[in-house]
Amino acid sequence: MTTALLGPTERQLLSDTDLQALRKFAALLGDGTSLEVRRSDHSSTVPAHTTRVLERLLNRLAEGRPVTIGSLPAQITPNTAAELLNVSRPTVMKMIRQGDLSSSMTGSHHRLKSDDVLALRRKRRAERREAALELMELGDELDLP
Repeated sequence: MTTALLGPTERQLLSDTDLQALRKFAALLGDGTSLEVRRSDHSSTVPAHTTRVLERLLNRLAEGRPVTIGSLPAQITPNTAAELLNVSRPTVMKMIRQGDLSSSMTGSHHRLKSDDVLALRRKRRAERREAALELMELGDELDLP
């Protein structure tokens, strides 16, 4: 099996041997090990957050799943926020009015900090995960004879 890493200007193909090496390296990162990069003239420790990003990326590649790498600007539009949160633009505007998201104005247009939107996305995912677990527990209780 060969997996392609696609980008706007670059394509990288990974062989099965590459994928096996990625699995081993991702497993090392997954045990909480800090990552240190050494060059002949100096070394540096990779921040924990970056290590977690690398681990997720490598695991997805090793599983043969497609990966897209991109970045967000520091400030994003309500439309982009809506896409990230998987809600409509009017819902984002409601979140702004309710104080769930802060925004600034650029002329007559709202702008949101991408970090704030991503933090809200993580929070909403955690809340959904917790609600699903509670439903599963409730279901288990109801199934008791």
